[in-house]
Amino acid sequence: MAPATPIRCTASGNVLLVNGEERAPRVYLAAGAVERWRLVNAANARTMTLRFEGLDVREIGADGGLWPQDWTRSVDEIVLPVGARAELEVRLADPAQDGEMDLVVLALNSLGNVIEEEIKLVPVRFDADAEASTHAGHTANPQPVLPDAAHGDDEQHEIEFDAYEGNDGVVWTLNGYSWPDYDPWSVDVGEQQVIKISNPLGPEHPFHLHGQLFSVLSRNGQPADEPGLRDTVRVTGQSEVVIAVDLSNPGTWMYHCHILEHADLGMMALVEVD
Repeated sequence: MAPATPIRCTASGNVLLVNGEERAPRVYLAAGAVERWRLVNAANARTMTLRFEGLDVREIGADGGLWPQDWTRSVDEIVLPVGARAELEVRLADPAQDGEMDLVVLALNSLGNVIEEEIKLVPVRFDADAEASTHAGHTANPQPVLPDAAHGDDEQHEIEFDAYEGNDGVVWTLNGYSWPDYDPWSVDVGEQQVIKISNPLGPEHPFHLHGQLFSVLSRNGQPADEPGLRDTVRVTGQSEVVIAVDLSNPGTWMYHCHILEHADLGMMALVEVD
């Protein structure tokens, strides 16, 4: 298949960057062409809701790499929390029609009502002068080994996001501790655990675990349709997420909220994989 096209979306303040530029270059596709796009949300705070207009898009992988064929699925939009990645297979739905990847943001209209606004990010155009493509797309069928979820409802570890008002402003915590203090967590190398991550607060927190990979089992008690191995998961306000983690990489590893201001104000800790 065609070489991967890296796409790093960065949002901070009121300037949106794609691959470091305020104005994203156009993508031109030949007849029958398919591209593999690697999306990386490199923003420091913004969850990216990306919508595909006039494009035929198949999700084929996530943080931990490409998926087997029976996990892949067609998508019209994708929600990418801070730090997360997505692997996509992209075609023009109709070569005679232009396509776009848009960022969906919430805004206020003239009446003060909250509305969705689409910001044009990446224009995709048909190149009639290019030689027709013969690339087939993602045809491999890797078989990643998922962590053991046999422990079911009996979670072996819990992580809770929280915050309190300190003398100098808000202090963000994990299990009641604010970095550099943290709740000790130590496991044997190769151990697999089921972990409940809870967020009783209003703001969302993208949970990121360094050095290990996990699968998302459930959200608020309902099975999660989030295939693949991941190292980042979005935990929305007043919700809980259950993951299964393969702790096979030895060392001292950080886990934290990937909204960097929250991490800087205390929402990070360490796990010892001995």
